[in-house]
Amino acid sequence: MTRFWLVVALLAGLTAGLHAQALPDATEPNPTAQGAAAIQSAPGKNSIKPAFTLDIQAPDDVKQLLTQHLELQRYRTLTDLNDDELGRLIEQAQLDAQKLLATLGYFSPTLVVERALSSGSAGEPVVKIEVRPGKATQVAQVKIDFTGAVATDQAAATQREHILSSWSLPVGSRFTQAAWDNAKQQALRLLTTQRYPTGRISATLADIDPDTALAQLTITLDSGTAYHNGEVLITGLTRYDEDLVRRLARIAPGAVYDQAELVAAQQRLSDSGYFDSV
Repeated sequence: MTRFWLVVALLAGLTAGLHAQALPDATEPNPTAQGAAAIQSAPGKNSIKPAFTLDIQAPDDVKQLLTQHLELQRYRTLTDLNDDELGRLIEQAQLDAQKLLATLGYFSPTLVVERALSSGSAGEPVVKIEVRPGKATQVAQVKIDFTGAVATDQAAATQREHILSSWSLPVGSRFTQAAWDNAKQQALRLLTTQRYPTGRISATLADIDPDTALAQLTITLDSGTAYHNGEVLITGLTRYDEDLVRRLARIAPGAVYDQAELVAAQQRLSDSGYFDSV
């Protein structure tokens, strides 16, 4: 028999625990990027002269992303950067920019990265990046699979339907890495806050076709075993009877595990006024 302890932290000196007993299962059954923010020299006599100026020509959302996260920004203040090193950095910048654009759903951009000289008398180096992002990728198909107890439990039918209907990256919406990550985490939260606290995402796939700018999304949610409340165990009382805590908490042994109910029980105890001094 699988056993599970659900602990609710109520107040200092008072801890109520739920001894939960698991019910048997009915059946068993892509790129992110990080970079440094743009470094700008402070004006004045002691300013560091940048090794080059970065000129990005792109739509606003793309320009903001590249300005904040393009790795090339880190090297602007190097004072001993020679032409060969700058050339290698420019080649790497093109690959870096492609990865960053993919996080916005642009998988077939046109990128032109070139070196030039400024029009001023000093003729300082300028790295120009021109971006035509192309068509943004849209979601063409979403497949959400369930394994574990949730897949066949009739009592969980409403929960399954809620997960499906609440999916936040539906067909026709624009695909971005952030939206994909958020959709997966929301689905997992809807699974684990009721009945299945040990649920997990067992598999995901974002299949992108750059030629058609379409994405096919697949996620598998493994619920594991269903959980129900066990007996309420109370420690730390000195002035009040345990029945007071049970009447306030209203946690029913045998009821389906529900995170919202546990939070509400904790709040009722906190709001009761009986334990303000602890």
